[in-house]
Amino acid sequence: MAIVAIVAAVISLGMMAVAVWQARSAKRSADVAEADLAESRKQTTAAEQAAAAARQQVAEARRQNEIAEEQLRLAQEELDAGQQRCQKEESARHVEAVYKALLAAAELRDELRDDATAVLEHQDRPQSPFGVEPQLILFGRAESAWDAAVNTIRVDKPSSPEVTAAIGTYDEYARNAIQAIEGARDKAEEHRLSMSAAQELVALVNRRDDEYEALKGVCDEFFAANGFNPDRLTVSDES
Repeated sequence: MAIVAIVAAVISLGMMAVAVWQARSAKRSADVAEADLAESRKQTTAAEQAAAAARQQVAEARRQNEIAEEQLRLAQEELDAGQQRCQKEESARHVEAVYKALLAAAELRDELRDDATAVLEHQDRPQSPFGVEPQLILFGRAESAWDAAVNTIRVDKPSSPEVTAAIGTYDEYARNAIQAIEGARDKAEEHRLSMSAAQELVALVNRRDDEYEALKGVCDEFFAANGFNPDRLTVSDES
């Protein structure tokens, strides 16, 4: 019986030792699991913080992008407005130059008529018994104004090639008429202007209205295309 009791006691001690070992092992496992859990939570917290920081960076990047886009939009609007202003200023400058050229052409048309008439009358003047003949002077004021207007057109060409070409055509006619008038004047100074030469001069000068109207027609189309109505101008506007 004593042996049985001893064996039972040994077995009991062994079982207690196993139980203690299992308990300690379970505690170690629990400690490890708790440590793992704490580390996991720590990592989760860090990940959440990193995610929050990333979201904040994304939000800031979007805000900066929106600011940049708004600045770009404003800059584009300013650029477009500047280009429109430049186009309007250029259009207004071209319209003014063409209008001044048309006014100068009208004045030159009248001057060609007056100068040709003066030359023909000078040819038919009675000869002085004293041998002293008056000299015919042609001032060419309208010619000078026309030359200035044409030079402006040549330097700052309008956007319409048709206008430039029409002004060039009228200028060529005006040069020929002026040259013919000056040549006729030189002959009229000595009463040497022949009837045929006088008739040719009259025929050339009589084309002035047709030449002017052709120029005016092209200019009127240019004015209409640019929203300009010369008929609405007053005398002060023209000056």
